[in-house]
Amino acid sequence: MARTGIRWQQVAPLEHGAWAFLALPLVASLGHRHTAAAWCAAGLMVSLFLAKRPLERTLRGERRFNGITFTLLGLGLGSGALMLGFGGLRAWPFFLVQGLLGAAAWMGGRRWGVRSLGSEVLGASALLVGGSTILSAGGAPTLSAIRFGLALAALALPPLVVLRRRLARQAGRSCPDASWLPLALTIIGLAITVYYWHRGLAYPFLPLWAALLALRALPIPSPRRAKTLGFAEGLVQLGHLGAALWALGV
Repeated sequence: MARTGIRWQQVAPLEHGAWAFLALPLVASLGHRHTAAAWCAAGLMVSLFLAKRPLERTLRGERRFNGITFTLLGLGLGSGALMLGFGGLRAWPFFLVQGLLGAAAWMGGRRWGVRSLGSEVLGASALLVGGSTILSAGGAPTLSAIRFGLALAALALPPLVVLRRRLARQAGRSCPDASWLPLALTIIGLAITVYYWHRGLAYPFLPLWAALLALRALPIPSPRRAKTLGFAEGLVQLGHLGAALWALGV
């Protein structure tokens, strides 16, 4: 039992929010498409997600390439091969997910990018695009899969930057993007959701939810502690999930 715990600690991401960014596209996309190819794409996504931390430690020279990393990469490649076999070229976002995850791992391995905003956004974007991979593998039209990924990014990325700003302020650290970046990303996300609703691609709840998120992006001081903020972000992720499953047409 102790040995299993150590191994799990070696692969589990340190950031609890990463699990939310994994669960959101997984559940949302499998809720719309649940074919064999879609499940294989989900297996690929989870394998690469768990392999990210061991790979970063290997790139930083903290440990050698070991059996755990090899097994996770092997599972990922096997799932990817099965996904392509079942879904063919419809699963084209697979290559984009690879590139984004590779870029995030490289930034973490270079030390200067550890926990940087760019590294976190790249990693989150890779997981969100994974939802498009699952949809595409499950037979959804390519354009629908792209719209799905954009909608998830429009909802999930602005709160990530907002939370980073609030945690930095609570810790007394400087946050040069404290004023414009969260609000700018939120406005872009709101514009995307309004466009979807206007074109009949989503129910009104989608832009309404994005508008509520826009209020959270305003630079208003919050007395809540880090744990309370984390719990609130968990509720926000549930809102994203509801919007993706109910209000977004695929």
